[in-house]
Amino acid sequence: MHKPAILSVGLLAGTIIGAGIFSLPYLFFRVGLVPSVLYLLMFSGIYIAFYFMYSSLLLKESEPHDFFRLARKYLSKPFSKLASFLAIGELLFALVIYLILAERFLNFSFGINGISAVFLFWILSSVFIFVRLNWLGVIEVLSTLSVITLIIFIFFIGGTTTNIPNISLFPHIFDWKLLLLPFGPLLFSFSGRSAISKIVEEYRKAKDTNSRFSIKKSLVWGTVIPAIVYLFFVFSVFRLGGNISADTLSGLTFLSPFVCGLLGLLGLIALWDSYFIIGINIKDILVWDALWPRWIGISIPLFLPLALYFLGFKDLLLVLGLVGGVFTACAGIFVTRMWQNAFPLHGFKNLSHALYIVFSIAVIYEVLNIAFSL
Repeated sequence: MHKPAILSVGLLAGTIIGAGIFSLPYLFFRVGLVPSVLYLLMFSGIYIAFYFMYSSLLLKESEPHDFFRLARKYLSKPFSKLASFLAIGELLFALVIYLILAERFLNFSFGINGISAVFLFWILSSVFIFVRLNWLGVIEVLSTLSVITLIIFIFFIGGTTTNIPNISLFPHIFDWKLLLLPFGPLLFSFSGRSAISKIVEEYRKAKDTNSRFSIKKSLVWGTVIPAIVYLFFVFSVFRLGGNISADTLSGLTFLSPFVCGLLGLLGLIALWDSYFIIGINIKDILVWDALWPRWIGISIPLFLPLALYFLGFKDLLLVLGLVGGVFTACAGIFVTRMWQNAFPLHGFKNLSHALYIVFSIAVIYEVLNIAFSL
C-alpha cells in the first residue's frame, strides 16, 4: 500500500476512533455480546457505503467542495440551509463531548480536574487546527497506532481481578428499547465524515503525481480498523473487571495508578486527534464553502465548543445522544439524498433506501428519548 493510501487510512481511522469508544462497553453490557457484535458489523457496513457515497459526491466536483456547497447544489434551498446548520451543529457538539470526556480522563488518571483540565485539553488540541494537511495523516497514523498498542497492552494485563462483570450473550429481558439503544452511540462512534474531504484531497494530489491509490479500499480499511479496535477495547474493559458504567471510567476506580494512567493516555490520544481534525473541517467549511471571513471561520471551532461547555452542556449521555441520534443521523439522511440527486441512475438505489431507514430510526428514537426519557 502506497504512502498516500496509508496516510488516508490513518486519517479516517484516527478521526473515527474518538469519544464514542467509551460508550461501547456499557452498550455491550446492556444489549448483550451477540446483538452488539452484529450491530457493530452492521454499522461498519452502513458507514462504508455512506463514505463511498460522500467521497463520490466530492470526486464528482472539479474543485474542492464540502458539505455546504454540496447541499446548496443538490438540495432545495430550505433543506440545504437546514442540512448545513445540522452539519455544523453535529461537529461543534462532537467537540463538546470531547471536552466533557477530557475533563473526566484528566481527573481520573492525573488528578487534574475542573476548569484547569478543560482548558489544558482545549489548548493542546486547538493549536493543531492550524497544522498543514501533509502533517495530519502522519499524526493520525501515529495516534491510531498508539491507541491500538495501548488497547492490546491493557487487554493482556486484564483478567487479574476476580471482580469480572457478568456479561451475557443476550439481554436477560427482552425490551424493544434495547434494540434501538445502539443506534445513536454507534452512529456517533463510526462518524468520520470530516476526514473524507481530506482523503479526497490526498487522492487528487496522488493522482496528479501518478501515484494514485484506491480510495474505496482506503475507506474500507479506515472503517474496518476502528471496528476491530472497538472490539478489543470492549473486551479489554471487561477483562479489567469492575462495574460497567456509561462513561467506562466510573467503574474502574479500583485499578492501580499505573493502569489508570494508561487508560487516561488512551482516552486523551483518542480524543486529541479527533478534536483538531473536526476543528479543521469546521474551519474549512465556514471559510471555503460558506465564504465567511477567515477570522470567523477560525474563531467558531476554537471558542464555541468551549462556550457551549460552560453554558451547561456537560451531561455526557445527553450530548452523546443528541449528536449521534439527531445531528449525525440527519446529516446522513441529507448526504444520502444528495447522492441520489447526483447519481439518479446508479444501481445502488436499494442501498440508499436502507440508509434512510437506519438514519430515520435513530432520529425518531433519540428525539423520543430526549423528550420522554425512554
